[in-house]
Amino acid sequence: MVTEAAKGKLMRDEFDLVANTKQFITVDFSLTPTKDDESGKVALLIAEARDITNLKADERHLRASEEKYKVVVSILAGNSQT
Repeated sequence: MVTEAAKGKLMRDEFDLVANTKQFITVDFSLTPTKDDESGKVALLIAEARDITNLKADERHLRASEEKYKVVVSILAGNSQT
């Protein structure tokens, strides 16, 4: 990621890490290149990480709920046709 960001490309990815509490957390990590005004070359990489563990858990729960809803709708649709 550093190599690509140093070339001027914004890099972003999600990583699962072990926190101090020995629990896994998921972070959204990015490297943003900042160019020098005069030379136009990358002068600085800004690193940023956000804890998105709860967001990922919410997404998993939403997908599970959607699957249950699809099953219920499918059953009801099948019953209403008989």
